[in-house]
Amino acid sequence: MHSFMKFVRMILYIQVVLPKTFLWFPLELKNIKLEVMTWNERLSRYDEIVLKCPRFERKGKTVPYTSANGHMFSLLNKEGELGFRFSKTVQEKYIKDWDAGYLISHNATMKGYVRIPEEMFSDLDQLAAYLNESFDYVMSLDPK
Repeated sequence: MHSFMKFVRMILYIQVVLPKTFLWFPLELKNIKLEVMTWNERLSRYDEIVLKCPRFERKGKTVPYTSANGHMFSLLNKEGELGFRFSKTVQEKYIKDWDAGYLISHNATMKGYVRIPEEMFSDLDQLAAYLNESFDYVMSLDPK
């Protein structure tokens, strides 16, 4: 009889308690808009960012990137993730501030490149400022 009562309590829990619990999730989430960009939309945004920076231009057809002084300093990988290259100190700061990580491209961690979080794509002027900062960093390196 004991296991039967457990079964009845479980059924009541599933039928009575859980629906009331889960009822709140749709109400809380209905105002959240998820913008999922395609790779081509991300490429367009990347191009817009680069156009705001007149000191360099985008290169590459299948893997778009920017380079100067013989060093790449930004790229858009096949997954549509954007990464900017910074000095070690700046990388650590931005990874912490942006709650980001290193860019991964072709299954390899691109040390030196900070992955730009999705939510930052809405502020193209700020991203252009970060891209200019990345350009300044590679121009400080020895030419390749």
